[in-house]
Amino acid sequence: MLSLVLNPSLYHFAFAAWPPAIVGFSKVLLGLVVLFREKGSRVSSAFAWLTLGGACWMMATSGIYAANSRGVTLWWAKVGNVNIVYIPTALLYFTLIVVQQLKRFGVFLVGANIVSSLFALSILLTNQFVTGLQRFDWGPYVRLGQLSIPSLIFFFPCPPPV
Repeated sequence: MLSLVLNPSLYHFAFAAWPPAIVGFSKVLLGLVVLFREKGSRVSSAFAWLTLGGACWMMATSGIYAANSRGVTLWWAKVGNVNIVYIPTALLYFTLIVVQQLKRFGVFLVGANIVSSLFALSILLTNQFVTGLQRFDWGPYVRLGQLSIPSLIFFFPCPPPV
């Protein structure tokens, strides 16, 4: 499949593909600048991990918009969603590092990694998370299935009551 994804004849020029690609590359650049400027500190490493997840999601979105082949488009859709399900875990890790509570709440990070990995496996091994593509004016985009609902709850948790 990777040989198909890397085949330039399976892509076309799509204006809609450029903004997410620019944002994705900018996020990579931001993460690397912070990482090198802060000499690889734990906070900068956690921040780089967080920006990398968002960057891969944006670049996969660009791939979705530019792909000609349904198979390649679905591959990019799955890659993008695998990155999405790890963003809450990366955000939790970054937060725990910044507030210096990793030792105290590290078990939650382990749990978040397990949950993210289960979502990633459901994306890669089933057709119940990413069920297909939906056509819009700007191009195709992901159609999500029943297995995506728990991941959305995981991604957008409700704030605790005050």
